[in-house]
Amino acid sequence: MPTLRESSRPYFNAKLVSRLATVALVLLFVVLSWSKDISAMANAQVDAGLKRSLVSFASARALNAIISVVQGTEVVVQPLGVGITLALGQVLDPINNLVEQFSSIMLTASVAFGIQKLLLAVASSWAVSAGVTILALAWASLFWINRAPEWLSRLLVVVVFLRLVMPVTLIGSAFIFEKFLASDYESSLLVIDQTGAALKKLNGGASTPTRPGHPPASAEPSAPASTASKPAASPERKGLFSGAMDALGGAKDAVVAAKDKLSDALDVSADRAQARFENIQAMAERTAERMVTLMVVFLMQTIVVPCLLLFGLYRLLGGLVGPATSKIIAA
Repeated sequence: MPTLRESSRPYFNAKLVSRLATVALVLLFVVLSWSKDISAMANAQVDAGLKRSLVSFASARALNAIISVVQGTEVVVQPLGVGITLALGQVLDPINNLVEQFSSIMLTASVAFGIQKLLLAVASSWAVSAGVTILALAWASLFWINRAPEWLSRLLVVVVFLRLVMPVTLIGSAFIFEKFLASDYESSLLVIDQTGAALKKLNGGASTPTRPGHPPASAEPSAPASTASKPAASPERKGLFSGAMDALGGAKDAVVAAKDKLSDALDVSADRAQARFENIQAMAERTAERMVTLMVVFLMQTIVVPCLLLFGLYRLLGGLVGPATSKIIAA
């Protein structure tokens, strides 16, 4: 029959293993608090995020400036004073408002990355690392003899949290960005840059309105000039009345030909103007969609993902070295 000491040995061993694991974890926190690699990695990630937000902000401001100029441009089809005028401002006004909001969000994201960089520098200082070391060693010593007070456990959780929260959240959010959001960011930013280049080219090429009525107007006087030579020779071969009729018929044919040419030019120019207008409208809609995607990307990286990681890290630290674990292990 097993003795009381032998029956209690498995419980004692499990308790000892749990105690050793907790102390080892606290000592690991001490090592991480002095590690320069984790701080350097986190600093590199926040610099990359800050650069992305600044590039996006610059692209948004450039697009806003181009749209402000192009909004005054009109695609005009106006032969003989009658035609259509397609104002680009009607299409670009909503997208311009969205660009202004997008640039504000990118500026806010840049400020958020700057704050993260500052907090990372403070958390990586030697004073915080020294505080983590002192509190961790004191807590581990008292915990080993079942005398760790609750306030010391809570203070240790807070200090370790402050030291590791910025590196962990920055590295974690950067990992999620690279795995799930990087492709959306690159493609969306490319669309915005292409839109700005297209609108800039349009503004350079559309400084003078398209007026297909001008070329036919220069050709219209030439027609009577070509037929005016007939009356000069007609008095010798025909009568005055016959020459006048021939001149009138020739002028009529010239007017009909000029009208046909003008109608063809009007149709071609109108189709081109309408196609250009529709292309600009489609480009504006695509740009709006991409800007919304970029806003989601930066909100995820600067707010949503860090908050989730903050909550998870706090719960993890509280469960590992918090007062509840201390009571369970010491029981």
